[in-house]
Amino acid sequence: MGVSKQRAAENRDAITAAANGLFRERGVDADPALADEILDSACTDLRRRVRAA
Repeated sequence: MGVSKQRAAENRDAITAAANGLFRERGVDADPALADEILDSACTDLRRRVRAA
């Protein structure tokens, strides 16, 4: 089972927004664990969007 193009675009947008916020907050030289935090933040954002829909 695949992901729709719309859902894939929403996922990319959420990851980009989360990364943008964390990089602005912590800078580019942040901890390597930042990638995990980016994905966690993006997933949290996506869950909120799904519940709101």
